[in-house]
Amino acid sequence: MKKRSMCYILLAVILLFAACGKKAQTWQELYDLGEKYLLEENYEEAIVTFTSAIELDPKQAVIYIGRGDAYAKHQDEENHLELALADYSQALELDDSIPETYLGMADVYVQQEDYEQALEILQKGYETTNSEEILEQISAVEEIKNEQENENMANENAESTYEGPGELYFENEALTVAKTGEN
Repeated sequence: MKKRSMCYILLAVILLFAACGKKAQTWQELYDLGEKYLLEENYEEAIVTFTSAIELDPKQAVIYIGRGDAYAKHQDEENHLELALADYSQALELDDSIPETYLGMADVYVQQEDYEQALEILQKGYETTNSEEILEQISAVEEIKNEQENENMANENAESTYEGPGELYFENEALTVAKTGEN
């Protein structure tokens, strides 16, 4: 009887180990999987995977950056840019030395056409990290901002100088009015 009990206990232990044979994933494994989903442009799966990694270790800034990147690119999500900014902000609180955090935040601000905020966060990032990539992005955002300002000025000038009647047409990206002979 004692041998039979021991066999049952041994069998139960073996079954327990077999059931637990698959080890739990670490935050790093989930992070790597999330990065894979990002590369595949599978943003929904990336968000779910990064969220699981955050649940395992909420003190890893890179996970928030990864999820922020996924949110920034996941345009099916209604408030995806706000969610991305929240994740980038959390990453900055955890570790302000990672250039990708500043670059991600600036990208969101550029998508929102808030070039001043983008430049401000990039400048802060450059002062903190001395990253050449951030310095390059500052130049790129300044160029976009200047182009946008020039385009806005051209549109304002075109609207304010048109006296009508006439036909409007574009020539060499400048607004031209052809008078029809009527004053």
